[in-house]
Amino acid sequence: MRCLAAVSQALQSELNAWPLHRVEVDGVAATIALLPLPEPDFDAGCNQHQDAVLVRVTAFSLNYREKYRVLSLTETQDKTYRVLGSEFVGIVEAVGHCVQHLKVGDRVIGDGCVDPGLDAPGLSSTRASAELQILPAHKVVRISSEMPDEVAAGFSVGAQTAYSMVNRLPLQPGQHVLVTGATSNTSLFVLKKLQMLGVKIHALTTNPGSIAPLRAMQLNGVCLIDKEQDFAEQFQAYLFEQGCAYLDHVVDPFFDVYLPKVLPFVRRFGFYVTCGVARQSALAKLHSYSSAGLSIDQIFNLLLRKSITLIGNNLGTAADLSQALQDYENETLRVDIAQIFEHDTQLGDFVQSSFCHTQRFGKVIFKYQ
Repeated sequence: MRCLAAVSQALQSELNAWPLHRVEVDGVAATIALLPLPEPDFDAGCNQHQDAVLVRVTAFSLNYREKYRVLSLTETQDKTYRVLGSEFVGIVEAVGHCVQHLKVGDRVIGDGCVDPGLDAPGLSSTRASAELQILPAHKVVRISSEMPDEVAAGFSVGAQTAYSMVNRLPLQPGQHVLVTGATSNTSLFVLKKLQMLGVKIHALTTNPGSIAPLRAMQLNGVCLIDKEQDFAEQFQAYLFEQGCAYLDHVVDPFFDVYLPKVLPFVRRFGFYVTCGVARQSALAKLHSYSSAGLSIDQIFNLLLRKSITLIGNNLGTAADLSQALQDYENETLRVDIAQIFEHDTQLGDFVQSSFCHTQRFGKVIFKYQ
């Protein structure tokens, strides 16, 4: 079976029979390849597999955290590789004897549910590009034939996380909600979900190229921030134009970037929910703002003084993903796909587009042929 892997420099000399693809991530040269791996041995009757399924992956996508999994291999001297992929769609090829809700031939995606008391909470797979995978049956969910592979392969993590964050907020019609990092995959799902709830939606971005597609979503407002200028002055001017004194809620995928700057604009008894961090590695190269935000002491002082509720969020529940799938089937949730790649020769472009193209709007998908 095949898998997409980041390859260390020390291992490359032993892979002469396999095409290697050079990519540049944050200015650092890295190497990836579509490697062959032994097929897993699935025994439906054994204790280890009786509650599992064997899935053949037909398409997959990469998520933000994997950028740093790729970069980490550029510094090691070991002969090693890392299989990539966080989201996938596939077909069930075999089921364990105790599995009742799935059958051979079902199309499935991962379920990253973190419900209390659940075995193996979190991502179904951190090796989603592996063409054959043995997965716990409760960590995949059957999908409709109406959802094409290119949508399904980039759906589960973004939708489940976004729906979880929105569902945890006490939203009321007419309230002002800010979504930061507006063109991140998770934020795009958040924006789509919020549009169903009658709130006033504000999208924050630093990418001039995203203004047109964000405005095309018919949000209440889109705030473009110039990192070279004072953040507070720019954002205050935007809120004044919108007739908004303070924000009721903030949904933020990168708290280390936005929390120190946005928190002063949240009202008393407001809510701030976040699901991630931008600086996931010492190798991260982020273009910092020229204006500093609040210190950690100032952040907690403000949270306490204004009774703001800060919510940390990791993925979501099975119900969150089920709700997102239902909205898709009801055609109330539309998914943006930026690019689709289908040929082995395009692997470098696939990774480059997934991690480095600032004009990307939506998920980048690789489909096995």
